[in-house]
Amino acid sequence: MKRMFFVIAAMLISVSAFCQNISGVIIDDETGNPVTHAHVFLTSFNDSVPFNLTVSDTVGHFFFNDAKIIDSIILTVQHLGYYGYQQTIKSSEQFPLTVKLKPSVAELDELTVTSVASLFKMKGTTLDVQVEGSVLSEVGNFSQMLKYLPFVSSKNNAIQIFGKGKTIFYINNRQERDISKVNDINAKDIKNVEVILSPGAEYDASAGAVIKIFLKSRQGDGLSGDFYALLAPGDYLSDAGWCNLNYRKNKTDIFGRIGFQEMRIKRSEQTDTEIRDASLDIYQFVSQTETKNTTFDFDVLTGINTVINDNSSFGSRFEFVNTPKYNQAAGRKDEQYVNSVFYTDYQMNNQYVGVYSKSYYANAYYNGLWWKKLAVYCNLDFEKRDNSRKMEFSQIDADKNIQHIQSKVVDYYKLYSGKISFEYPVYNGKITFGSEVVFTDYFRRYESNYTDLYAGGMENLSHQQLFVSFLNIRYPIKKLVVQGGLRYERVKYDYFIDEKKETDISQNEGNFFPSLSIAFAGSNVNMSLTYRGSISRPGYNQFRATTEYSSPYEYVSGNPYLQPTMKHEIGASFSYKKLMLMSGYSYSKNLIVLLTKQYDNKPAIVRTASNLPEYETLFLQASWSTVIKKWNCFVNGGVDFPLSKLEIFDKIYDFRKPTWYRKFN
Repeated sequence: MKRMFFVIAAMLISVSAFCQNISGVIIDDETGNPVTHAHVFLTSFNDSVPFNLTVSDTVGHFFFNDAKIIDSIILTVQHLGYYGYQQTIKSSEQFPLTVKLKPSVAELDELTVTSVASLFKMKGTTLDVQVEGSVLSEVGNFSQMLKYLPFVSSKNNAIQIFGKGKTIFYINNRQERDISKVNDINAKDIKNVEVILSPGAEYDASAGAVIKIFLKSRQGDGLSGDFYALLAPGDYLSDAGWCNLNYRKNKTDIFGRIGFQEMRIKRSEQTDTEIRDASLDIYQFVSQTETKNTTFDFDVLTGINTVINDNSSFGSRFEFVNTPKYNQAAGRKDEQYVNSVFYTDYQMNNQYVGVYSKSYYANAYYNGLWWKKLAVYCNLDFEKRDNSRKMEFSQIDADKNIQHIQSKVVDYYKLYSGKISFEYPVYNGKITFGSEVVFTDYFRRYESNYTDLYAGGMENLSHQQLFVSFLNIRYPIKKLVVQGGLRYERVKYDYFIDEKKETDISQNEGNFFPSLSIAFAGSNVNMSLTYRGSISRPGYNQFRATTEYSSPYEYVSGNPYLQPTMKHEIGASFSYKKLMLMSGYSYSKNLIVLLTKQYDNKPAIVRTASNLPEYETLFLQASWSTVIKKWNCFVNGGVDFPLSKLEIFDKIYDFRKPTWYRKFN
């Protein structure tokens, strides 16, 4: 009996002696770039039965905790677009491993394309979208893909997550500030998309959500390219075209692009505004506007990407965009009523003349893996924009008197930024830390011959310096993933009106922004609970000190005294197979909105940006999707319900009206 006991004990000791952590990084054999979302599993050498499975993260890392190695096991790696990889692991193996996947050049037939089980999958607080090998790769460009993505909406060339506010974008871990470049990405070039619904501390504190786009690696050496032409019918015909070229040699890509677009848009608009003055008279302003816009611009881009070795790559690019032609012609009719009785009317024709716009953008980046574990990402950005536009008005009153009004705006914007971040695996978790600096300058000058207008200051200059440090920790505990982070931002803001520094407007302050999430990941069920603090700073145009003419009854004004919006948000998500639910509550202090009030005790209105003292809202979204052959069928809907009712400018604003959102395909 004792002999049997010692035999069993010896067996248990021998098994436990070969339990160890298995880790490694997966890279593309040709480019050296990390391979994300690769399936990695361990198989018993004797019966070929998988007994553990994981997926590589955004930097290609994978990790198995306390894997039992009895003599030897087989490590298998699979990813769509690559040949499969297998390696026998013995107890004496040294970790971490470096797994190099060879790209597969075989074409995907229709059966492979339609065999994708699910295009969308919730992973904690991130929605993962598989594009490569799915029907989404056939829809055109990224902007056309948006109508298929849950929770994502697009309006007036702006992309946002419903209920989340500002969205920022990354392409291959490099931030892209130009939304048009995101929209123009060919869907065939996209490997996968990640929609981060609760960003961690490493992302901008003003971001309500993050969309990360990962592109496929180019294969083979030589010259390649594509050309696109677009005709868009409507009231007027618009057209666009661009050509992309890429030359690849020994893991170095030299690329370029040239493109143009000419947009012709006709728009009709009617507004009805009502105000009450101090004597309780009710003024009503009704405006009808017909506008025709014609815009022509072209852009030129060139750059280089190169892989130094299996662990390092860098690149740079430069882009120039010019708008030599911008014409806007508008006809407008204004009517004024006092206590519901017609008072007077105006007719007005206006047009933009002498418009030009030029912008320059440069970027350099470095991605590396140091000491086989420490991932490094470094980005440097420069951006400059110069704009000038002149507007001419012909104003005709009820007595047919004509008044000619001219205005001119000149502005420029400069940005210098640098960001470095590090990612390091800790046990089976990950720690992310780094810093960022952003310097911006903005100048704006407004001129007008409309002598009845009080403009305050005609020239504004803003200097801003932003310094950032961040730390984020992600740690899985069985089926739970806990993530917490802290971001610190210090901003120094100097504001000048007519070359005089305004000390009561200028700012120098710092803020901490915490984030926390707890997620459960099961085979069919995923749940998460999140909290995040964020900030939304006023745009430079909202800060302007001028009051500007729009019509005899309407003016537009900036507000140099705007305060940044501080926001606290609690969110929850739930998914079961192909059903996804998302809900949240947010509380905002000093929310920035555009409000209307009476102008200078005159029978006129002025629209100006203002702060609401507080603002609360609830939102709820639901999405269901499936794939039937090449038809991606899904239903997506939601509601945003504000909870605030406030008195502003002696007027009650009741925001408690739901906003509904729906998509169906």
